[in-house]
Amino acid sequence: MLHCLMNLPRHSFIAVLLALVLLKTGIAEYTLFKQWALIAQNPFENPFWENTPINPEDALAFHFLMWSHLLPFLCWCVGMVSASNVFWVSLFFAFAFFWGLMRCTFCFLPEQSGRIACLLFAIFPVSGIGFFMVGMDSFTLFLMGLTFIVGLKINHLTLNRGGGGIIAFLLGILLGMQHFEQGFLGVVALLFAICFSKQQSSGLSFSFCLSWVLGIVLGKLLLVLLFLYWQQNVPTRSEHFFRNAASLWSAFSLNFQWAWFAGLGLGWVAVAHYVRQKRDVLPFLLPLLALCLLPIIAYDYTRVVAVATFPLLLQFVFLNADFLKNFPKATLNTLFVAWLFLPFIYFFGRMQSAQGFYTLLVHLFNL
Repeated sequence: MLHCLMNLPRHSFIAVLLALVLLKTGIAEYTLFKQWALIAQNPFENPFWENTPINPEDALAFHFLMWSHLLPFLCWCVGMVSASNVFWVSLFFAFAFFWGLMRCTFCFLPEQSGRIACLLFAIFPVSGIGFFMVGMDSFTLFLMGLTFIVGLKINHLTLNRGGGGIIAFLLGILLGMQHFEQGFLGVVALLFAICFSKQQSSGLSFSFCLSWVLGIVLGKLLLVLLFLYWQQNVPTRSEHFFRNAASLWSAFSLNFQWAWFAGLGLGWVAVAHYVRQKRDVLPFLLPLLALCLLPIIAYDYTRVVAVATFPLLLQFVFLNADFLKNFPKATLNTLFVAWLFLPFIYFFGRMQSAQGFYTLLVHLFNL
């Protein structure tokens, strides 16, 4: 089965993987998508306070939506302000992220390694989270992937001499205005890994990632200044955390094993193989495990961990030629078959899954 897939023409190979991911995840909007889309109607006001369709008491519950401000603002700029328009724009970026990353993979890897990278990417939950919950993460992942690919392209053109700091800084500003926490933590984890790793001869440079982090911080500061200028009263994420700290800790401590699994899913097998294959694993493993503790401060474990770990996984797993060329075929085949039959698992306080794929399997077995 896997042999046939790996020998398809490149475009057909990517199309089949996309179809399989969509079959597993389906396409559905983010839980609070309609509330988030309200921002696009008037990004200069906070729609979650008084004199709005939203109950003022809900403002703290919805506050984090205001800090994912860039895409609703862009939708407002082009006149696509209805919830359905914002949905289609978000879905476009989800497809652009998936297809673009897979196409660009072959620019930096040999054909066979590129196909293994695409397959591993499809197996990790991050590949489908933009379809399973269409919304802010679709654009966040697109910006992350775009910055990474641009950085690798600059490295290729300059023969690994670095550069591109200004571009990284500018793209970082956009990411900071779209989702500061996920962007900042994800890139800082990557920066830590690059700084202490002794075996990384390719991938993003330390200076590029440092410029990226600084841009993300400036993007957040610009958003804060804009809110002050527009006289918007937007509560910080810390207020929500301190109000719900006990509940968050209880949910994580009672379900930590599922929370850890759901963030990377079957991708933990690839991580285990990386640890077994490499000697210099701590620079990669320590920040990865630290990011897997993010469920302590967030309910939606899968999307938070999947997005935050994405830059680290890109550098050390998905686009690591040395790792990919030694990935065992038997392990890859077993992993692919297991991924085919397991439903897409999502954790939000309790285990959930995309039921459409599971129902289809039940019908197939009952034929």
